[in-house]
Amino acid sequence: MLIIMGGSMGVYEEDQFDWMPAQKKFITDAIEAKKKVLGICLGAQFIAEALGAKVYPHIIKEIGWWEVEKVTPHPLSNHLPQTFTTFHWHGDTFTLPVNVIQLFKTKGCHQQGFVFQKHVAGLQFHFEVNEDLLNGMTKHEKSSLIKTDSVQTDTEIKTLMQQYITLQPKYLYHFLEAFLQL
Repeated sequence: MLIIMGGSMGVYEEDQFDWMPAQKKFITDAIEAKKKVLGICLGAQFIAEALGAKVYPHIIKEIGWWEVEKVTPHPLSNHLPQTFTTFHWHGDTFTLPVNVIQLFKTKGCHQQGFVFQKHVAGLQFHFEVNEDLLNGMTKHEKSSLIKTDSVQTDTEIKTLMQQYITLQPKYLYHFLEAFLQL
């Protein structure tokens, strides 16, 4: 199984990151070989591009604890409530690739999760976040936390963390279990 995580760069920034073409080929090869491939945030964007989608800067950044809505019933999302709150930190989005099933959306960003066949999935949000990771993200990327309708402050993020952090491992483990059983 290949899991591709996040980062602050955009998949369209190959001219700034010389490792990207090799990584993109590796991801495409894994998908074509029918390996289980899961992408989170930037990882989902890499997968979306590999499947033919356009990845681009979104009109808004989505940073903080935001509500996600299920779009399509699917075994990967059956264990989740119709709406749930999880952590987001992204400024890019993508078109929905052909032949994928859209799983999730938010008010601010329509593409939040998808599945392709039975071996590829992408999540724009961060079920994997824990308190240490969240504290590191807010510490090292503090300059991104300029309050808007879709960006929460460091204080808001940490206050809401107390309410939502304990549900994240449950959501993640159920999602992973369902993904491995597809």
